Amino acid sequence: MADNILFDFDNESDAKRSLKKVSQIMLRAGQPVVSSSYDLKPKRTAGVGYRQAMLTLASGQTVTLMVKLTGDVFRVLLNGNVLPIHQQDATKALAEIAAAAKANQAKFQKQLARKAVEIPKGIKSAAPKIEHAQAERIEQLAKQIEEATTRRDELKAELGEQALDSVQGTAEEEEEDEDREPFEDDVTEPLFDSADEPEGEPVKVTGTLFDEA
Repeated sequence: MADNILFDFDNESDAKRSLKKVSQIMLRAGQPVVSSSYDLKPKRTAGVGYRQAMLTLASGQTVTLMVKLTGDVFRVLLNGNVLPIHQQDATKALAEIAAAAKANQAKFQKQLARKAVEIPKGIKSAAPKIEHAQAERIEQLAKQIEEATTRRDELKAELGEQALDSVQGTAEEEEEDEDREPFEDDVTEPLFDSADEPEGEPVKVTGTLFDEA
């Protein structure tokens, strides 16, 4: 791959400058780069020394660039899978990467959605046990509620009977008080009228009623 853009990762300054140029080209190709990173430590595979840079696109897809120490990109990974590059020109190669990312976007989104709803096997196997335990607990609570409701109704009935007996007893006592005739002690009228009282001086009584023995 010829180098119209030199991918220079010898130091941080060159690496940042190179990734800035790459991001600009990807943006023009319709695949904005939201983040990028690089590793300045050389690696080796199949006898080829390289440094690695990673781009994260706005769609969530990732592009890994394996750059030879000479500055040539010899391998590209799209979402971790090898992406064959047919263009030798660096700018055209980046445009090819952007086109591949666009074509793969729908498939990538479906994969993300499928992973989001997948439930681990351990959770699946435990689900019936959890549901059974929950059902038993609900049944226990329903039974407790039923018993408490029955007891409440019994107490309400007992309290109602006691209150009714109390009211009836009070009413009977009031009726007895109304029907009772007044005692003689309750009469407050005088024994004699003032007109019947004897006139004149009081009679003097002398002697005793009984003779002394």
